[in-house]
Amino acid sequence: CQSEVSDAIVVTVGLLPCKPVITASGVTTLCDGGRVDLTAPLSTSYLWSTGESSQEITATASGSYTVQVSDGTCQSEVSDAIVVTVGLLPC
Repeated sequence: CQSEVSDAIVVTVGLLPCKPVITASGVTTLCDGGRVDLTAPLSTSYLWSTGESSQEITATASGSYTVQVSDGTCQSEVSDAIVVTVGLLPC
């Protein structure tokens, strides 16, 4: 006797299932000399657009910041950028 064919299962290799989301410790529009900590979700390793490799970085300059995380086997997609603006407020 023959059984029915099961539904297909999709297997993705080489990417974590989602983009990491960067969390800012406060506002991202700062006065000169200001700073904001940017944190990636917990993972095994990190690669920020700045080249840093820790879970949390401190942004003190204007720019777009992204991160890619890895669990040791697979890498995530690159996160959406978080934009930090420094020095444009009437401080």
